[in-house]
Amino acid sequence: MSALYIGIMTGNSMDAIDVVLADWNNGTLSLKAQKSTPFSHDMITLVQRVRHKIMSGISMADLNALPCFRNLHDTYVHQIAQAVIELIQTHHINPSDIKAICSHGKTLDHCPPSRARQLGCLPYTLQIGSGQMLADLISKKLKASIRVLYDFRSDDIMNGGEGAPLAPPLSALLARQEGVLNKIDYNAGNTSNPTIIINGQALQSWDAGPCNEFIDAIVRYHTRDTYDRDGQYSLKGFLDETLLQQLYDLGRSYYEQPPPKSGDPAYYHCARITAFQKKENFNQALYTAAYFAGYIAALTLRFVSPNINMPTEISLYGGGWNHPIVRQTFENLLMGNGFILPEHKPVFQSIQRRFTRKPHVYFSPLQKTMEALLWAAMGVAYDEQRPWTQPALTGCQQPSICGMEAFSDPTRTLYLDCMSRASKGWQIKGKVSTEFSAIS
Repeated sequence: MSALYIGIMTGNSMDAIDVVLADWNNGTLSLKAQKSTPFSHDMITLVQRVRHKIMSGISMADLNALPCFRNLHDTYVHQIAQAVIELIQTHHINPSDIKAICSHGKTLDHCPPSRARQLGCLPYTLQIGSGQMLADLISKKLKASIRVLYDFRSDDIMNGGEGAPLAPPLSALLARQEGVLNKIDYNAGNTSNPTIIINGQALQSWDAGPCNEFIDAIVRYHTRDTYDRDGQYSLKGFLDETLLQQLYDLGRSYYEQPPPKSGDPAYYHCARITAFQKKENFNQALYTAAYFAGYIAALTLRFVSPNINMPTEISLYGGGWNHPIVRQTFENLLMGNGFILPEHKPVFQSIQRRFTRKPHVYFSPLQKTMEALLWAAMGVAYDEQRPWTQPALTGCQQPSICGMEAFSDPTRTLYLDCMSRASKGWQIKGKVSTEFSAIS
């Protein structure tokens, strides 16, 4: 039986709101429509301002009370509501045919168990985006109630998992639909993460490290642009081998940590790369950051289990692969070409020997829509009460059903679900205070 789901994704790169309409029909997921709405520069600046407050160690209660946070949250939810409404109206979709709207929310902080152990703190993850507000805004505009499913990462975190990556079950499903049962599905956005699929099942997945993160940081510091479109700046530079070593050394503890693990910009110490702040080194630093993104994406394949035959089919999706230096560096290093830090030469030789033939690297047909499609797929799993995360992939204690639901309510005046359930402090049991009321 066919069921329509809308998936919404707004990645850390803050380039756009991506919305898709997906059809779930007898175990097959297909894309029916899509829409991408760019974020304004002001919105990106507001996100950065709030993130700076979070990195300062502010409590969730104090964060929730900040005017800049409330402005960010409410503006964000209004914008994704508008994007959904435009998709529905443009494609003349009957709202009553939509089983659920599935929203990831905007990640502002992420401290999973792998990171929390290093810091000596408790794990948490912070996504914003009230599902209740989203349901109310859409219901008011369309004069029809559509259920919202959201907060998909909290359940895995609260179950002892990393809360990421969440794409493996979708990657495996699509691999079976395509008939390519042994492959590496490789996502690259703000962070890159491979999923190793064998016999149509996802056996391993983890966050490799930064992809767009360093590149975007440099571009935004020196220009009014939000990213290095088509390598327009970095292609004027060249590789700085000393800076490449610096980038690796600053994030070494993360890059060398075996899976399961999930990353966050704070782990890679982007702000400590002083060369990023020097205008005369702009193109050079940018080229090196892009090279490093492809370098880390290739190097992390050392963590593919020795019991697995390394797949030679490598499917790419996500905006990070649109950068020509990132993509070319990744392919070159897998083929044995390009500069390699001396300490990694044996590692790359070992990776290259594991390929039984030349790797076939190609763009997925869903390259631009995969991440938004993921939340639609998770919505299907929620409705079927099917566990989405598994101990072998995220490190959770037991398989986790992920998400929660919200319905429109015309009498509602207060939204208490602006932050994900697994925001900082969720572990304190039985404590009733203003600090935790916003996440209860």
